[in-house]
Amino acid sequence: MKSQHSRALAVLGTSWAAMGLIALTAPLLTGIGSQWAALILAAVMMLAAVPVHIAAGRHGREKPWLWGLCVLMNTVSSSLSVAAFYLHAEFTVQAWPLLQGMLPAACVTALAALLLMLCPKYKKPALILAGLLAAVLVVLSLLPAVWPAQPQRSAMLFGTLTAVFYLVAYGLTMGRGDRPLLRDLSFGSFGAGLLVELVVLVILSDGDALEFFDLDLQELFSGRKRKMGNQPLLTYTQTLLRPLTSGAFPCIIVRKGPVPVYDPFNQIERSCP
Repeated sequence: MKSQHSRALAVLGTSWAAMGLIALTAPLLTGIGSQWAALILAAVMMLAAVPVHIAAGRHGREKPWLWGLCVLMNTVSSSLSVAAFYLHAEFTVQAWPLLQGMLPAACVTALAALLLMLCPKYKKPALILAGLLAAVLVVLSLLPAVWPAQPQRSAMLFGTLTAVFYLVAYGLTMGRGDRPLLRDLSFGSFGAGLLVELVVLVILSDGDALEFFDLDLQELFSGRKRKMGNQPLLTYTQTLLRPLTSGAFPCIIVRKGPVPVYDPFNQIERSCP
């Protein structure tokens, strides 16, 4: 039991440290000045962490600090991606608002740790509940009417994306004393860093990066063509992340021109810019 408690606390502490480091360093890294330079450096940092992870897999017992170095490198990669977003959005950011924004995600990881320590037999329901709460936070981060303040709202998104993969680490390591905990934390840091970087890439490219994943899902699963000109689904819904860079009500961006949307807050019909 003590082993399981220590594993849960280790994952919780690592997730909190990762979110705290992102909040503290992202404002400093905006000093790079170029959004694309920051994003490229994030990718380079993550790629550099790969050989460290491999070396840790071979020599982790003798040099466990290699796992910590890998987690640190991936967290710095996430910080660079977040800094690229704020450079793109032209927000002046400080550490305290980012910490405020990441607090809800930190509470989700704390709740997961508490449930897993109190009810270790119910690992799956506990993680499902934490995952649902994380999904709710992602949705709320896209709704300016819920939390108009920036950069807190975008920080909540990045904090939640980071927390998701540490929830996965909970699932991998809890009740599995044979699994190396540090390795699971390293994998979690890779997943969090990659997800944050992909989201920022989509935002910086105004959704054009989605064309890389441009698949006709309906045709893929049903084998039938759609009636709307056989256009892939993603060409109609480019991105829902635009509200993060403005206070506008979220709307669907159409590649062939704006579409009218209904704004329930102003009770008018308008077009997305």
